[in-house]
Amino acid sequence: MLSKHLDPERPMDILDAACPSRGVFVDLADIWALLMLLSLRERGVQRFSES
Repeated sequence: MLSKHLDPERPMDILDAACPSRGVFVDLADIWALLMLLSLRERGVQRFSES
């Protein structure tokens, strides 16, 4: 269970390698990076405001 490993005295910081939430953010970043690469491959170069 995750709550056993949390130290209430220690602030959460995803930039800290020991932060338990860091793994979640790393996994999400990997998923979004893959989706962006697939979109660029299919549609080519896009601007931020284009759909």
